[in-house]
Amino acid sequence: MEVLSGIILKHSSRPDFKFFWRCKAVGLSHLFFADDVFLFCEAHLPSATLLKEALNIFSSWSGLCPNSCKSEIFLAGGNPSLRNNILLELGFREGSLPVRYLGVPIITSRINKADCCTLVNRITARVQSWTHRFLSIAGRLQLIRSVLHAIQAYWASVFVLPTAVMEQIEKIFRQFLWKGPNLGRGGTKVAWDEVCLPNDEGGLGVRRLQDCNKASMLKHIWILFSDKEALWCRWVHSTFLKNKNFWVARKPTSRIPGPEELVDPKKEFQDGLLFGKLAMAKQPLRGLTTGTLEGP
Repeated sequence: MEVLSGIILKHSSRPDFKFFWRCKAVGLSHLFFADDVFLFCEAHLPSATLLKEALNIFSSWSGLCPNSCKSEIFLAGGNPSLRNNILLELGFREGSLPVRYLGVPIITSRINKADCCTLVNRITARVQSWTHRFLSIAGRLQLIRSVLHAIQAYWASVFVLPTAVMEQIEKIFRQFLWKGPNLGRGGTKVAWDEVCLPNDEGGLGVRRLQDCNKASMLKHIWILFSDKEALWCRWVHSTFLKNKNFWVARKPTSRIPGPEELVDPKKEFQDGLLFGKLAMAKQPLRGLTTGTLEGP
């Protein structure tokens, strides 16, 4: 894949290649994961031709060819003639968003309840797969904390999940805890708020999904400033922050998921960071609001 990356980089550096406008600042033309390849360019026929040439060169060298049955082109805008020419040049069929990749949907807007149906259905199916097992409340509690929480944790680390979705998943947790795999209403013995308290406070140690989701988003803020050389960090800085201080940056008007979701919890992150540093080092506030956690 390093060879293919070098070929694409060489072709994308030519003057007649046009980057996709969201990728131009960091010069992003491709992404690889295992044997999956994402190629990006403007809806521009000469650019598509250069990408096709790069794929052909790699195929002639390695004997590996793109699978036309599993490859798709996603186009946004452009006149019908240009779209048809690009499709003919690359030889792939046209796809439509959203698509699923690595278990989560790739979408062009903030995730909504309909996009999360797969997640809810997967959790429900896992719960109902335990129908023929005789599980005590303690056993069901352990499955909630380990198996079911892990299913939603991956999505929560990528998206800010809609509140309605998190409430629906917690409803499944409640029904499974008190009624078993068949779910259903009734049988509640303790309020869910008390169940979600830590063990040393009299609860059962089930974590609230909203808190977990928020913690995952706050982690992205930390990564944004602790690993500035990462591609995602460079893309956010160059495309959205644009040399502005993150703490005073306004929420983007774009509906592209990601940066907007980081701006929402930034006040909680800053307050928590200041509180933690004050408790440990007793440093003045001014010293904590600058430095490595300041925008580039």
